[in-house]
Amino acid sequence: MSLFAIDAGHGGYDNGASYEGRLEKDDNLRLALAVRDELIRLGQDVVMTRDTDVFVPLDERANIANNAGADLFISLHCNSVGYAQNANTAKGTEVYYYEEIAGPLASTLSAHLAGYTQRTNRGAKRSNYRVTLNTFAPSVLVEMGFLTNPAEYDSMASKQGIYQTANAIGDGVLEFFG
Repeated sequence: MSLFAIDAGHGGYDNGASYEGRLEKDDNLRLALAVRDELIRLGQDVVMTRDTDVFVPLDERANIANNAGADLFISLHCNSVGYAQNANTAKGTEVYYYEEIAGPLASTLSAHLAGYTQRTNRGAKRSNYRVTLNTFAPSVLVEMGFLTNPAEYDSMASKQGIYQTANAIGDGVLEFFG
């Protein structure tokens, strides 16, 4: 059995992206709780960086995972585009990683998310987000879809969309550790 750290990005006074009344922090939390429940259902242990609408500093998110001895760290987010861009054309999932060891995990999660949700696979990308830099375990930042794309958001925020996302991440994690 493994211990997975799940991070619901943003929270508290940090709304993350917002669009037409939608707040990224709220969707991140709903999806993170569903991912937690799915991983527990699959027999895994989970530590959350937050399970309510509170602000947790970036370094503390990594510390929670590190102090718990997590085998994996997943930070969940919703993507967005600026108001000057066409929100309907930006779509898809993408997964960011920094350490090479997390690259295969990022690719697996990106493929599973796209396949389970029928969203465009924008792929795994190397980046230096702080939450992927400061954890001891392989770490990824998952952009589950675009908050600013009305059709994609409706799909992502629906009960079925949350279920598909949670299953995609759960199955992807187990495949990576399989």
